[in-house]
Amino acid sequence: MTKNKKKSKEEIHSTNYQSIPYEKMYTNGILEVRKGIFSKSYRIPAINFKTSGDAEQGRIADMWTQFLDSFEAGVEIQVTLYNKSINMEEFMDTVFIAENGDQYDRYRKEYNDMIKSKISATKNNLETEKILTISTSGTDVFDAMERFVQIDANVSECIGLLTKQSVSPMTAKERLELIYSIYHMDQEGTLYNTKTIEGHQVEAFSLENCEKQGISSKHVIAPSVMEFSKSSIQLGNFYAKPYFIANYPTWIKGTLLTDFAGLGCNMLTTVTFTPMDQSEALKMVRRQNTNISQELVEHQKTAARKGYDASLIAPTTTQAKEEAEGILESMTKDNVKQYTANFVITLFAPDEDTLKNSCEKQLMTIANKNLLLVRPFSTVQSEDAFATSLPIGNNKVLNQRLISSVTVGCIIPFDVKEMMQKNGMYYGLNAVSHNLILYNRGNDRVNPNGCILGMPGAGKSFAAKREMINVLLNTNDEVYIIDPEREYKPIVEKLGGSVVKIANGSTSYINPFDMNIDNADDGGDPVRIKSDFIEAICEIMIGGRYGLSPIEKTIIGKSVINIYGPYVEYLKKTGKKYDVKKAPTMLDFYNDLAQQPYAEAANMALSLERYVKGSLDIFSHSTNVEVDNRFTVYDIKDIGAGLKEMGLHICLDNIWNKMISNSYKGKRTWFYIDEFYLMMQKQSSASYISQIFKRARKWNGVVCAITQNVEDMLKSEEARTVINNCSFVMLLGQSDMNRKQLSSMLGISREEQKYISSPKPGMGLIRVNGDVIPMNDDFPKDTELYKIMTTRPEERL
Repeated sequence: MTKNKKKSKEEIHSTNYQSIPYEKMYTNGILEVRKGIFSKSYRIPAINFKTSGDAEQGRIADMWTQFLDSFEAGVEIQVTLYNKSINMEEFMDTVFIAENGDQYDRYRKEYNDMIKSKISATKNNLETEKILTISTSGTDVFDAMERFVQIDANVSECIGLLTKQSVSPMTAKERLELIYSIYHMDQEGTLYNTKTIEGHQVEAFSLENCEKQGISSKHVIAPSVMEFSKSSIQLGNFYAKPYFIANYPTWIKGTLLTDFAGLGCNMLTTVTFTPMDQSEALKMVRRQNTNISQELVEHQKTAARKGYDASLIAPTTTQAKEEAEGILESMTKDNVKQYTANFVITLFAPDEDTLKNSCEKQLMTIANKNLLLVRPFSTVQSEDAFATSLPIGNNKVLNQRLISSVTVGCIIPFDVKEMMQKNGMYYGLNAVSHNLILYNRGNDRVNPNGCILGMPGAGKSFAAKREMINVLLNTNDEVYIIDPEREYKPIVEKLGGSVVKIANGSTSYINPFDMNIDNADDGGDPVRIKSDFIEAICEIMIGGRYGLSPIEKTIIGKSVINIYGPYVEYLKKTGKKYDVKKAPTMLDFYNDLAQQPYAEAANMALSLERYVKGSLDIFSHSTNVEVDNRFTVYDIKDIGAGLKEMGLHICLDNIWNKMISNSYKGKRTWFYIDEFYLMMQKQSSASYISQIFKRARKWNGVVCAITQNVEDMLKSEEARTVINNCSFVMLLGQSDMNRKQLSSMLGISREEQKYISSPKPGMGLIRVNGDVIPMNDDFPKDTELYKIMTTRPEERL
């Protein structure tokens, strides 16, 4: 169904601002687009559609259809995808690592060059906004406000359920900023600029100020030039051209709408749905069915008179008859609704040559890929077409097609979730959209903890090192690593870090009984918290196959109180937070156990003797390690198999005390625990570690667990809790068994699982607060940074 609308003499505009296609913007965000027609807009949150399986895509399409079906006849639903240029200079400032004038600037420059090459190969100079605009009639704005109360609730509920994110109407400021950016693509800056002039906050624009001056917002939004010619529309120093879809294929795929957003140019892709009254739609379809039937009868009569076979009737007529009957059946039996819809695409470019030879060619390529026939609007229709494409809900083009809600469900605005946080760290490219993945765990106020999981060779330590380099070169934060396999020595040496080597025969000592008196939440008891840690290492040293008994745990608790009593009094008296020279040691703990009148205490003391006086006495001394470097690695490779698990715990506890101290200095502490599964093998140690993950945020700490033995770790309930409580989870290549367990636990779809089935290092998934992003970290191998991050001996510097 196609109708052409002619512009009356009254609609011919003599000034630019009169061509801005709305009447008035109200301070509550309602826009009066035509006399008696009002609209509101809502930003549509992103969800992963392309990476979802068929069943999930079907569920999304059904929910989208139900949402559209919830609107009554007369309401217009407009969906707009707005590709707009971003200020690349500002974008680079948020992505690049600023040089610091030190010896590591060569790494910063190399890192920035790598980022620049990634940006030039993608469409990171564009961002896509998805806008939903609802238009309804009203006698005045107050009547419209009453109608929008229900519409707002419906949008919030339905889109909220679909995207699992809150949705609220755009403000007047947001809507005007959006419209202004479309009309002024040739300019930088925004409509609502504010500056401090002689101590006063001065706004460049406000609706109230417009009213005082006797002008409307349209006077400010209007570009300096607005001309509608045969070849294009000129808006200032930019050019635009609107197109429509003249013909659709018999089957539409779910990415039809979002495929157009893949164009590497500024554009508006707008589809407007108008629900029809069901009774009127039934009358229309029945009338159309009757007309086709009459046409068929006439063909049959003509065939009989002329003596040829009636089955030779044009197949298009027969097909039209079948389609009409199918539509009628779906409407009567399944209550399928009918809509009128139009599809308007407006391209923008800095000159007409780019518009025609670049943007239009890209558009036609995507149209051909989807079997669509796309045509430019005529000069007469171009102004109305441009107005219709704007995200304001002013449908002025009547090139419409009748479609059912089944087809509507295929024209959805969802494609793939992006992660491009301002001032975020680089984690690779989105494997679907090829845009940068930018995120900063340290800025997550809810829970900055993370874990990196993958089988050997999947790129776990490389991913961790890439994050460490971001932190070290871009912040003043401190970074600590517990390194059981000496994988981090090259990066520490190149970035001026220090190594604390813990091994039998070494003269570097860390006392597991060191305690910071501030290690307590809300006035709690630091000794009780320390007791949990000592219980954990005792279970490693003397717990045996079945762990510690309740009696043994009670005795340990008593001894801990005994040895820490004098130390706590000393700290309170001196006002110190901790003192490594005065802290009790394992020897003090051993002596206290030996003095207790219990057989179990004597047995535990005997079991501890080799850790105090024997060959494994490395942790029975006062701490003599001075950690004064902001990048420190605890090397426990040579500690011996019998002490490795305990060494992991003791190094972590030492870092924990350092983190508490840093917190009071206003410093953030990042610490990475490799071979994390070793710490989760026993109940008491697993419980202690889970507490670390729960409490690190309080002390401005950012924890990261790195492990390969995921299957073993997932047997621990505490380990599963740690993973579930991490806002950031990076999944790299996984074995079949691990992939199934992790996917079930983290809600990874079958389609997303293919990214963690790949043997390619750096390919995987990043899960942030429930959002799953396919990742491809293809770091260039011809860089010095790559050579200090890689774990392959043949590739190292």
